[in-house]
Amino acid sequence: FFAIFSTVFISFLQSLTLKAINLSRAKKIFIAIFLDIVICILATWIALSIRLGELTTINWQFAIPILVSIFIVIPIFFSWGVYRTIFRYVDSDMLQIITKATIVYALLYSMVFEVISIQNIPRSIGLTQPMIMFLLTIASRWLVKKWLNQYFSIKVNEKVKKEVIIYGAGGSGRQLAANLIHNHEFKFLFFIDDNKNLWGGTIDGYSVKSPSSIKNLTRLEKQKELWLAMTKLSATKKNELINDLSRLGLHVRTLPSFSDL
Repeated sequence: FFAIFSTVFISFLQSLTLKAINLSRAKKIFIAIFLDIVICILATWIALSIRLGELTTINWQFAIPILVSIFIVIPIFFSWGVYRTIFRYVDSDMLQIITKATIVYALLYSMVFEVISIQNIPRSIGLTQPMIMFLLTIASRWLVKKWLNQYFSIKVNEKVKKEVIIYGAGGSGRQLAANLIHNHEFKFLFFIDDNKNLWGGTIDGYSVKSPSSIKNLTRLEKQKELWLAMTKLSATKKNELINDLSRLGLHVRTLPSFSDL
């Protein structure tokens, strides 16, 4: 019974995720705004409960700080471009934008309660509510990202991905590796570089190995490819390197220079 229930539940989540992905951009923005309105309500309730030392019920008086929160945060998030972000690709830059937008929100929200005195509403809510709201906003984006990426990882794992090694840990190689993170066809393994100072280190969490380590590679079930990202090599040296690598049974691709592109 549990196995059947799990299968049905997973199928339901996948179907729900697919529908969410296929929604129009306007509908996705509307859902994001609705989510933030819920966060405003929840953050205000938590802040009041912490201040009063007990779980409180929201009445008409508590509706004032909730409405103030909603009418301040939504325009700020719009102006800072928070709603332009695709949830699947929320990164550190987006987190910085949310942080800055929340700081502006906190200043305006706290000023309201410093100027206006509302009966039974402590002024300290002007500080605690934005802090809680910031944590809930970050958590909501992170959870949605995990939810959506989990769906895509299931789809991707159903296919055999080609494993990629990048020869060259310079600027071109790092940019190439960064683009492979969200690629559904290839899986990046590690860097190879001639610079001895880089051997044994990591770049963006991926190890850098010496050229001699290529010889230790063995063919596995998944096909391996080696991508040559050394655009400053002369044509002669590049051809010699490609011939040497091809003898190892690896499929070699070369990254063209910017001028070639």
